[in-house]
Amino acid sequence: MGESIALKGNLSQEEVARLIQSSLGRLKPETLRSYTYALNNFAEYCNCSDPSSAMHMLLSKSRGEANFFVLEYLKHLQDQGFSPSTVNARLAAIRGRVADARMVGLVDYQIDVKSPKRETLKDVRGPTEAQFQRILRYVKNPTSKIEHRTRAIVYMLAFMALRRNEIVSLDVEDVDVHRKQIMVLRKGKNVKEPKSVPSMTMVAISEWINISGLTDGPLFINYDPTGKGSNRYSATSLYRMIRKIGDECSIKNLHPHAFRHFSITEALDVTGGSTRKAQKHSGHTDARMIDVYEDERKDEALEVANSIERKWIK
Repeated sequence: MGESIALKGNLSQEEVARLIQSSLGRLKPETLRSYTYALNNFAEYCNCSDPSSAMHMLLSKSRGEANFFVLEYLKHLQDQGFSPSTVNARLAAIRGRVADARMVGLVDYQIDVKSPKRETLKDVRGPTEAQFQRILRYVKNPTSKIEHRTRAIVYMLAFMALRRNEIVSLDVEDVDVHRKQIMVLRKGKNVKEPKSVPSMTMVAISEWINISGLTDGPLFINYDPTGKGSNRYSATSLYRMIRKIGDECSIKNLHPHAFRHFSITEALDVTGGSTRKAQKHSGHTDARMIDVYEDERKDEALEVANSIERKWIK
């Protein structure tokens, strides 16, 4: 049997451009930014003026030619020293667009080039107790709108183990003060689900709502004096806010997810190591993720090493 080829020999660049625009329009903002950057990089590699030109060139090839071209691109990325995560993201952007083209009948093949395997050790260390005490003192007595916003966000990160995108996607309507609940859009979900809020965190959220005067729309808004961007506080702005707190509290490389690590580890501590309760707290769908935190918290390998050492060194 001959090589599988593009179904439409007269495939136009305009069709490809519409396809890309339509397929990317379904993505969440953070994924859209990642894929847009990846496709621009691919266009640069192809010496094309834009992603639609690069994808038009790729989709006009036969199955074998297209896969060989992507295989060469993979080698280029690896030779440039990009991390496996970056390489995987860039290949995923290409595979996804070819899959969309196949779905609508522009081609009859897919990209079979596999992403490189990666072995990573998850760093689940959050702020130390002393560092977290400094952070609490930093946010404890807010006097301005921005400081009230900061306190509410830090409490939600640290005491509820929320991800930054889960926080910035919240709307005022998602807050039920009387039930002490918020409606959270969990990672990988399309529907918001309820999550209970601890008392002092709800107080911080309520005081933020009162001082900001918000009645609907985004729960956390941006006070950019230049008026750039949307009114919703962005994940990037939240990241910068946490880095600033780290600088003010003399904590190097503090980032939003560090609070999630802190919160999950604390959940294991206060529940006596209950992975079931910690999983409920974190919202992880895979209970094995909690085992990583439990291993870091208990460090059983160190316990064994100490026992061996004590046996032989008196």
